[in-house]
Amino acid sequence: EDLNVPVVLSSLHEEFSKADPYNGVRADCVANGIGMPIVTWSSIFQRVRNELVQRVLNGEDPAAVLADAQQKIELEIQNAQ
Repeated sequence: EDLNVPVVLSSLHEEFSKADPYNGVRADCVANGIGMPIVTWSSIFQRVRNELVQRVLNGEDPAAVLADAQQKIELEIQNAQ
């Protein structure tokens, strides 16, 4: 529940979906074999996200790392336009 990891039992789908509106979407994606949409920005997002996770795991301030990741994503979006 704390990680919002989708349930794999269809009998728990309704209860899981009631806990958070996005949980139903997560469960539907897993049921259809879609972990993340493959779009133009997917690889950029994954790179920035992976860096963010590693920095936090290595002891950096999560709020500062998240703010930096947000700036990187926004810069990538601006450069793509």
